[in-house]
Amino acid sequence: MNEPTAVYRIISGSISNTNSSRKHYDFVKSRLCIKKYFIDNYQGSKNALEFIYNDFYKESEYHAIKLKEIDTIYENAENLRKQGSIVKPYYLDLICKFNLNEYAFNTLFFFL
Repeated sequence: MNEPTAVYRIISGSISNTNSSRKHYDFVKSRLCIKKYFIDNYQGSKNALEFIYNDFYKESEYHAIKLKEIDTIYENAENLRKQGSIVKPYYLDLICKFNLNEYAFNTLFFFL
């Protein structure tokens, strides 16, 4: 078939393609809520629940730190500790405890 049958569009300023940390974080968090709803209401497995939380923390980490979403940062650190990580949770704790400024945040995030 020589005809296009699908289109992929990137629209600047859309919620899934934004430069705004707030919009990106809120989008990722809303996806987590939707996924969690289906797992909770349609007999999803514990492994599926762990997977969606791991995915959420991985995708939202940078924006959560930048926006100082302390609860999410602490949850991510605890999640990483459960997985056996040692160094990264320590850095996340430092970010929360010392409310790092933009320069310190960027320097520290470089090492994560």
